[in-house]
Amino acid sequence: MRGVVALTLVAALAGTGVAACQPQPGTSTTGTSASAASVVPSATTSPTTSPTTSPSTSPTTSPATSPTSRAATPDPPAKAMSRPGRLEPGPHTGYRFSATGAVVAQRSLRVVNSPLLVTVDQRRRIGSRPGYYLRVATGDLAGYEVLESSVAYLVGIAGRRHYDPAHTLALAPGRYLGYRFGDGWGLQTTRYDEVAASTTADVSERAVVNGRPYALGDTGDWAGWWLPLTRPRRLEAQGLTCEVPAKPAAGASVVLTRVPTDEPRLALTFDMGGRLDPARKIVKRLVVDRVCATLHPTGATALTPPGTAVMKLVAAHPELFEVGNHTMHHCNLVVGGEGPSCPADPPTTAQIQAELTQAQQVIGDLTGLVSAPYWRPPYGA
Repeated sequence: MRGVVALTLVAALAGTGVAACQPQPGTSTTGTSASAASVVPSATTSPTTSPTTSPSTSPTTSPATSPTSRAATPDPPAKAMSRPGRLEPGPHTGYRFSATGAVVAQRSLRVVNSPLLVTVDQRRRIGSRPGYYLRVATGDLAGYEVLESSVAYLVGIAGRRHYDPAHTLALAPGRYLGYRFGDGWGLQTTRYDEVAASTTADVSERAVVNGRPYALGDTGDWAGWWLPLTRPRRLEAQGLTCEVPAKPAAGASVVLTRVPTDEPRLALTFDMGGRLDPARKIVKRLVVDRVCATLHPTGATALTPPGTAVMKLVAAHPELFEVGNHTMHHCNLVVGGEGPSCPADPPTTAQIQAELTQAQQVIGDLTGLVSAPYWRPPYGA
């Protein structure tokens, strides 16, 4: 089991899709371990569900502030626009500001089930507040501004700033993922590298892509790759904040549900034995947000076309993912049954061993990873 607290999301890969913890690149979050999680439907699905709202508009305290990040170049004044914005499932707060940047009103909204598309008519900075705010022009938050983030953003690219000559991006020692995007600014491919000592890279522009800040490498190994930033206006690359731990030593069987810790960390695990409609989108979202997780596929599921696509993504990112064994056919290992390939009676020891070894072979062939010693008994058996 990766990380610290075992957060099991059976539904996420089985067809629903929202997890609670939401790290935001470039903002303050709860601690992220090998399994700190950000799991919502990908940026390509169309919303259909109306949000529930709390339409309070009374004056309130302002959102948290911090010193303004050093900008590489000044930003232009806010311009009028009409662009699609996206609010991911979960709570959102919109603000109205005075001319001096003080909050004069706020409204809360909770998006449920599916992302909500809105129209945004302005993107701007508010005084010394960190980040950028998007003014919503439609729906229950019309006239209110939400802080731009990976859960509230303009669809595609925004805030594009070109540098001529190139500017310098700082990279601290660590592990980094660079990105290339395709049509519609969806994830196309990635590049992984480790930096042993502090270094720099030339960048030709910075921008926000689907709510996440990046800088585009201009020369050297990172040329043509978008590197995540710690903050939208700070030319400082953000490395991975989670890692794949070493396998535990051989020993007695242990059931892991929680590992004691004083740190605010989560272990994100997936049961991959059911419906797979959103699975690839979820795993791509984990890649974009650099979130580590443990996947427990059944061998039979992994061999389906969507399952194989997920396994391909896992194989491409051993720096983010590890795998466990969920048996070959998801049989009930106590009383038997639960599938056409399962014995009707309680399975023998040999049958149980075959379920594990067959699945381990399939998972290993598809990912190049070893599932042992982690396995997840079907039905909690």
